[in-house]
Amino acid sequence: MASRNIEDLHISIQDKARKLLDLAKFDGWEAFITAGYRDCKEQAELYAQGRTKPGKRVTNAKPGQSLHQYRLAFDIAFRKGREVSFRLDRFLKAGKLAKQCGLEWGGLWQNFRDYPHYQYTQGLSLGDIQRGDRPLMSGTYIGTTSYAGGTIPKGAIKIRDPKELNGLSKDKIWRDPNSKDMYKLL
Repeated sequence: MASRNIEDLHISIQDKARKLLDLAKFDGWEAFITAGYRDCKEQAELYAQGRTKPGKRVTNAKPGQSLHQYRLAFDIAFRKGREVSFRLDRFLKAGKLAKQCGLEWGGLWQNFRDYPHYQYTQGLSLGDIQRGDRPLMSGTYIGTTSYAGGTIPKGAIKIRDPKELNGLSKDKIWRDPNSKDMYKLL
């Protein structure tokens, strides 16, 4: 089952997701995450729905093509107490908040409107993301911005898995402006 934990998302989207959840409260209903990170097996099952398995099609993304698998997307629904809602009018209201939260909303897609879906790529293509590139938290640098040389800061360790970013403060992360690689600062 897909994670509903905001901390399982890539660090670059976590604050954006929190902001949307804070703002998306309408008439006593509040947004919550129904799906964040999902693995390849679950993506394959969702893709099969409406194709080789019964049910309505819910995605056009095959395994490896969903930003959920890269921790860069999440879906929402709304709740009031124990009642859950998937009403379109609530998704439309929340979708209007996406831009101010720095998110792309699936409800604006032309070929497959995915009203519960939000994602953050910072302009990276799916191919970039599949090759391992990830969005930055903000701006050109994460952490120290005083770097003016051409070498990696002394003692820095290259981050190979985005989960390594979780729990690190911004001043402990450095991004090489040339290669876009990220490093933990000791």
